[in-house]
Amino acid sequence: MPPGQSVPYVVFLVVAVGLTFVVGCASVAGLLVGQLWTRRHELAIQAALGAPRTHVLWYAGTGIGLLSLLGGGAALALAHWLQAGPVHS
Repeated sequence: MPPGQSVPYVVFLVVAVGLTFVVGCASVAGLLVGQLWTRRHELAIQAALGAPRTHVLWYAGTGIGLLSLLGGGAALALAHWLQAGPVHS
């Protein structure tokens, strides 16, 4: 196959990977919103008992931050593993 004919396939793969990434990000965002939605009563009780707003936001954001760091670390580990080559011949 001449080199010029492989460009449409590469563009197709880039678009497919990009769309997969967008769907994955939307899915994770939905999970995080759902997690906060289920903890809304707990956050409301903290606020009603007089906890400062910064404390309540810090408490809510800690879980999201931890999940983000774990997901980012897993993605970096996977990228490093795939770059090194999972199959050594």
